[in-house]
Amino acid sequence: MFELIYRFDATQARAHRMPRTSEEACRPLVQGNRAFAEMTDAHHAGKKTRVTPFDPQALGWGVGDGSTPAQVPFAAVLGCADARVPTEMVFSKGCNELFVVRVAGNVLGQECPGSLRYAASRLERLLSSAGIPHPVF
Repeated sequence: MFELIYRFDATQARAHRMPRTSEEACRPLVQGNRAFAEMTDAHHAGKKTRVTPFDPQALGWGVGDGSTPAQVPFAAVLGCADARVPTEMVFSKGCNELFVVRVAGNVLGQECPGSLRYAASRLERLLSSAGIPHPVF
């Protein structure tokens, strides 16, 4: 048995900090995926709990001026549209941390390039730090 908890604690509010490099951006994704895999491993008995910090302001809650919160993902993910694979949960991330494009079969078809182009333009600094030229779709 395991519990996945998204928790907001105003006393523990954390400032969203963009990674400086692609390696720094990849590290929490690998760690989060490892933690999810270990937690869901049926061979390890016992109750397991994972708490993911949640910032409701990332959805616009508590923003007094009525403005829309900025998109501030630190990674883009081309993921499966399979409802059994919730991308943020698999990587132990909350809302507004990942830019997720979901499509059946994880295949980049004609529908996805525009969304990924948009994400790449937002993440251009991280792509450049990895030595990846701005993608052309």
